[in-house]
Amino acid sequence: MRKWRPTHKCIYVIPEVRGDMRALEVILNRVLPLRIFKNQEDVLVMMGGYIDGGEESDKVVDCLINIKEQYKDRVIMLRGSNEELLLRARNSDHDFAYWADNGGVATIGSYIKRINLNANPYSIKKNRLQDIIPPRHWEFFNSLDYSSILEGYCFFHGGFNPSKLISENSSSNFMFDYTSSKYIKECTKNKKDPIFLDDYIYVGHHNYNDDRPFIHPRYFMLGGAAPQKLMVFELNSMSACAVTKGKSRIYKYDFNIHE
Repeated sequence: MRKWRPTHKCIYVIPEVRGDMRALEVILNRVLPLRIFKNQEDVLVMMGGYIDGGEESDKVVDCLINIKEQYKDRVIMLRGSNEELLLRARNSDHDFAYWADNGGVATIGSYIKRINLNANPYSIKKNRLQDIIPPRHWEFFNSLDYSSILEGYCFFHGGFNPSKLISENSSSNFMFDYTSSKYIKECTKNKKDPIFLDDYIYVGHHNYNDDRPFIHPRYFMLGGAAPQKLMVFELNSMSACAVTKGKSRIYKYDFNIHE
């Protein structure tokens, strides 16, 4: 199978998966193995949103654990809101209900199927999560970073407070603060240059009020299309590919850059 290598050194970014193992496999078959030659070391950035929505969240997590073990630091795994909500779901019935109502039931379904448990996903309560999800997966969820800096890019799942330095933003900002994504769209609409306190190019999953990628020279919002389609972006060539849910063909995805 022909590999997707749009430039001599690729920074691949997959914004979300949402439990769609089939589409993830299609993408990974085109970008893996990552090249390891000197000055040609490819990197893969996973931006969270691995679980909830699709029926194979457990298999997605298995796959990501294996990739991380194989490629170590050349694969960056970020924590998404789905993973954060799952971790919080163990704390209270309220947190559990909120997670379950926002896609978590599908994830529960994948894990009870994994252990051949004859039960309705809706019947599973908070105190059963620790039993049906294997320890290796809990370790994976807990290990996920909230943000990462790489070659002038700042990666995160949600957003941040643009009135603060990135180093001053909290994990909660990177997960649930959408101020920055709203701000950049307002600047674009009003034809104003955005003002940030750091010189990074910001790359987030959260896409304020849209499900199509929004690309500004200083800020990329890449998420929102899953589970209808999964995307992979390559930052050095500024190109992208996508896979439609249920299909096995990857195709070029064109997008506009908003000045």
